[in-house]
Amino acid sequence: MTKLDADSTQSESKQGAPVPKAWVRRLVVTQGLSLTEKQLGWWTVHLESFLRYCCKTGERVEARILARGYYNGLAQSDSGAAKYRIEQTKQALTVFIRESKMGQL
Repeated sequence: MTKLDADSTQSESKQGAPVPKAWVRRLVVTQGLSLTEKQLGWWTVHLESFLRYCCKTGERVEARILARGYYNGLAQSDSGAAKYRIEQTKQALTVFIRESKMGQL
């Protein structure tokens, strides 16, 4: 099994926190950020959820517009998403969009 296969089959570590994916690690390193393993794992969850949202919309628009729609939907949802989760998602999306503008994604 390759590293990528291992990343895609493991969703949680022994502590119950999500396992970070390699592409999220690269994204964070490229931006010069320093996150804990737990934060990297949750960024993985948030960014993968955003990418699923993008695929479901089927719209061919700029990533920043999709990110704004996704964030607004999360912030206004009745699901009771915690404020810290919404803020963490916003941070992850901001870094993702910044990197996509640089042509690295």
